[in-house]
Amino acid sequence: MYHYWRKFWRVLSSTVLKDRISKVPGASIKMLEKVFSRFDSDQEMQLINFALAPLYSETYNADQGLSSCLKTKYRAKSHNDLYSEEEKYFDYTSQLKLFKKPTLIIVGEKDWICPPSQSKKIHDLVDNSKLVVVPNANHSAHLEYPDFVLDKVIVFLRT
Repeated sequence: MYHYWRKFWRVLSSTVLKDRISKVPGASIKMLEKVFSRFDSDQEMQLINFALAPLYSETYNADQGLSSCLKTKYRAKSHNDLYSEEEKYFDYTSQLKLFKKPTLIIVGEKDWICPPSQSKKIHDLVDNSKLVVVPNANHSAHLEYPDFVLDKVIVFLRT
């Protein structure tokens, strides 16, 4: 699955930036590719994440984005350990059907990293799962519509 996602992200990254470039005037495809590969330093990671932040939300607020970015501790090494090795391969798809615990899957309708189509695949493989698509939300659905998401979580936990 890792190689699948890496290829998916690379194709998606160029498509996303072409479609949404007006949202990230200080970003490039090369910067976006680093999100799915390797950062050279913590500072580079911080700056690129700030430049790309509008891609993660349909209701981006630049002042809040800056504040959040400055408060966040960026660790390029941790990121790189997960994403930068081409030979890493992990695919748990076949094991999802073994998961029997009640599972809530929440995805933004406009999520560009894990689109609803991919969340639906997970939902189809996990028995006893519930899929919630948050209307007009992106990858940060929980930040864009916290009351909606929290309500869905509470209802799920009570059932």
